[in-house]
Amino acid sequence: MTTLDPPAGTRDDLSPGQVRIYSLVVPPNCRELPLGRATAARVLSPAELERFDRYQVQHRRNDLVLSRVMLRLVMDELGLGRDGDFELAVDANGKPHALSRAGRPALYLNTSDTAGMITWAFSRQGPLGCDVEWVGLDKDAIAESHFAPPELAGYRALAGAERTRRFYELWTLKEALLKADGRGLGIPLDSFSFHLAGADPDLPPAVEILDPRTGPAPGPWRFHSFRPDAAHQAAVAVQAAGDVAFRTCLLRAERIYPTFTPPWQFVIVRDRPSAAAETDTVFFSPER
Repeated sequence: MTTLDPPAGTRDDLSPGQVRIYSLVVPPNCRELPLGRATAARVLSPAELERFDRYQVQHRRNDLVLSRVMLRLVMDELGLGRDGDFELAVDANGKPHALSRAGRPALYLNTSDTAGMITWAFSRQGPLGCDVEWVGLDKDAIAESHFAPPELAGYRALAGAERTRRFYELWTLKEALLKADGRGLGIPLDSFSFHLAGADPDLPPAVEILDPRTGPAPGPWRFHSFRPDAAHQAAVAVQAAGDVAFRTCLLRAERIYPTFTPPWQFVIVRDRPSAAAETDTVFFSPER
């Protein structure tokens, strides 16, 4: 198969006041691909390679490598990967961020992965966090021990599929805010409470800080809660004073050639929101 550059028109710089969210559906056959350390070293930083070595199961190693391949390609599509403009780094909590080498506006980014999906979020607004979860069984025990009293009361009032959906809506929002704040699980999960729109889907989630001493930073925060596909729930939190436009994009990996021996390819299919049955196939070749 011929390796192609991204088609004309796919590059689009990240605009102020906007959060871009890319979710990649990871195909089942990717879980046990025999990606080894030599292959991973072509993509991962030294710190990430140490993390790769610590993983004891193959699919966690594969997700890490695929996540960083995805990052390269999305950065390139956004016009953020040209000429080495940005250098990726991690803070003291292990949270990734990007540093400009050419005086360009600051770039904030965050990632999350779960069974069958990897998500990246990008913004110039301020610190952000994202979380994606595979929607499985009810998690009553977790809700009872970690939800704030107002959240728990609303959760207990639901049943069946609504109850399940509410758990994952609240859990992903909480995780996203913890990551955006930067202190992670150092913040008690019951020190803040989310209020969901319920019957009004156009009303975004809002957070109430119940304990200012131990809770998240006061913000202001903006949130987006969504389902990338039928099997997953996701959320993004960004620190921003003004309005924020959240734009989501679902990517599907058709074929992955994991040898990383040039030329190599990563082929994705973009779902068009206006016509779910139609797709664009975008071919990326990040080798230079």
